[in-house]
Amino acid sequence: MAAPPSPALSASQLATLAGLGEERTADVGDVLYRLGEATYPFIAIREGEVAILDAAGNEIVRHGASGFLGELNLLSGQTVFVTAVVTKPLRYIAVDRDALRQALASTNMRTVSGPLRFRADGTAEISGVFIQWQKGKQHLIWPKENATALFAYPALPFNQR
Repeated sequence: MAAPPSPALSASQLATLAGLGEERTADVGDVLYRLGEATYPFIAIREGEVAILDAAGNEIVRHGASGFLGELNLLSGQTVFVTAVVTKPLRYIAVDRDALRQALASTNMRTVSGPLRFRADGTAEISGVFIQWQKGKQHLIWPKENATALFAYPALPFNQR
């Protein structure tokens, strides 16, 4: 089964990251980070390609131009759980973990489920959402101010929704 397409960074997102990090290059076969390492930078790919390998060395996915490499362990402090190997000559932006965390800490924006902010420890403050299928359509039930339908209780059996 093929991996789903990875999200791509926009030109403005790449520009923001360029202001936070430094541009680097890497050759085919270079390892950007490997399983078990304590730290690595957030990586925004300008040109080239990187394969992500699991612990057994199996390829999970490849990321190309406008893709990025960065897992939750950048914020949580856990060790790296995959390996990243360059498969095409690479030009990328490397953003240090502390610079990334600082940028996230200054984030304050509205999302469909409400405001999004980050605490100093890198964890998010965001409202959850409650969604319910009704008459064959998915509806936002909560937060109430964004609801597209009222909460239906008791819910009908799934094959009748």
